[in-house]
Amino acid sequence: MPGAQTAAKQVKRMPTIVAHTLVAATAGAALRLPAKAVVAGAIAAMLPDLDVIGARYGVAWDSPLAHRGATHSLCAALFAGFALAWMLFRAGAWRTPRWWGVAAFFAAAIASHGVLDAMTNGGSGVAFFWPFTGERYKFSWQPIEVAPFAWNFFSARGLRVMGSELAWIGIPCLVVLVAVTVKRIAARDAPRR
Repeated sequence: MPGAQTAAKQVKRMPTIVAHTLVAATAGAALRLPAKAVVAGAIAAMLPDLDVIGARYGVAWDSPLAHRGATHSLCAALFAGFALAWMLFRAGAWRTPRWWGVAAFFAAAIASHGVLDAMTNGGSGVAFFWPFTGERYKFSWQPIEVAPFAWNFFSARGLRVMGSELAWIGIPCLVVLVAVTVKRIAARDAPRR
């Protein structure tokens, strides 16, 4: 019975933490957020994977506490994003539009984790809509090669994972950063009226 299996037996794959942090850092840099916010957002994008701790304690695979469960949900991303903004920036700053923008960025960075997981070609689906439903979802387009929790970068499998993440995450992030930089340079060098 699959529901009775533990997360330790079922959890095998995910994108690497490099992929999660790169997406968030690229978005933060493109939005011209303060360096503190970009770094915090990149780190926050890894937070949903704290649920792997459950595997060590025998959490049932169909539990919301298992990998890609509650911590990968949109509700958790929203809550954690705003809590992180509250902790990292002045308490009174929540009255400003800039604070709300940073809080939304943190929430989106954390939510991007589940989106990348749902685009992998292995592993379980993501409980995007927990606590309203525990159903797990995967996208029909799954171009990202999944990485096992324990793997060697220099093995054949490791090279496939790195190549996949470079193609589907690294190059698009680089394109975004180059486009944003070119646009900023063009705007700076444009004649002023």
